[in-house]
Amino acid sequence: MGNNLGKNQMRKRSLLTTAICAALAFTLCLMTSCTKEKAVGKIQGLVADATTNTPIQGVNISLSPTGLLAVTGSDGRYEFVNLEVGQYTVKGEKAGYEEATKSVTVVAGNVSSGDMQLQPVADPDNPDDPEDDIVVSDGLFCYFTFDNDEIEDYFGNYTGTNHEAVASDDTPSGKGKSLQFNGESSHVLIADNIVPTGNTFSINIWFKTNNSDQALVGSDNHAGGNRCSALVITSNYNVRYFPNTSVNNWKTEGTITSCIDSRWHMLTFTYDGADAMVYVDGELFETKSSPDLIWGQYVSTSYIGADATNSLNGYFKGKLDNFRSYIRALSAEEVQALYNAKQ
Repeated sequence: MGNNLGKNQMRKRSLLTTAICAALAFTLCLMTSCTKEKAVGKIQGLVADATTNTPIQGVNISLSPTGLLAVTGSDGRYEFVNLEVGQYTVKGEKAGYEEATKSVTVVAGNVSSGDMQLQPVADPDNPDDPEDDIVVSDGLFCYFTFDNDEIEDYFGNYTGTNHEAVASDDTPSGKGKSLQFNGESSHVLIADNIVPTGNTFSINIWFKTNNSDQALVGSDNHAGGNRCSALVITSNYNVRYFPNTSVNNWKTEGTITSCIDSRWHMLTFTYDGADAMVYVDGELFETKSSPDLIWGQYVSTSYIGADATNSLNGYFKGKLDNFRSYIRALSAEEVQALYNAKQ
């Protein structure tokens, strides 16, 4: 009987030990499942203008099938985090642009790209808005296309008087008209300032020539007959800029000899208050740290195809088209967009 009692006690202890181990295993399993991290990833994106490639602020971003929403910041970026792995659809919407969608696959622990571009559209409430046809309109100060018999700024703010320049069907895009200059006396005169006089500005123009030592655009000051500011091509094929200061020797170190070939080329000069940049055919050609390059503040008359009355640097010989000026320094992406559009 004593042996049976001992056996029963041992059996009870074994059952108790088994129960305790099972309970501990169950508890450990629960703790492991609770602390196990969920497999998630994120989507980060940049929304840009399809024409200028510049970031767009204020784009409404929706994510399907979650229903999550986001809005792009000043840098055009947005983000969705803690997303379960799987397939998603990102949609971007903003007034003035066509709606865009993109399929994105989220992978655990990874950042998936939600970059997209929005295509600008004409304002349906104002289809005749002239800015609808302009590639880069932000800060546009003056724009001569030379497409009409009357030489007028695109917005009707400035009127030019044609002195012996001849209209031509030869243009960078093959559409509209350009002006051909004889290199002796022909030019366009505008009784106003067609380049902003602030601390930042840009000048953009198409040219076609096989000559150097000639002016693209310039101005006289109020005293009359004295050059105020000008953008020219030197006899050594440098791009030279005369600001409204005593500094008269700003020019590129490099030369644009390859552009003096009787083919269309686009020249852009930008100034951001500290650095001057020259772009040729949409590509950055040269950058120089340059203080005080403000355009003439006392301009009475502007010229296209000359730098001043009785042009000091030579009247332009060849063809010019699509003169633009801006109140700010254009970005590299905007300059490239202008070149691609050939407007």
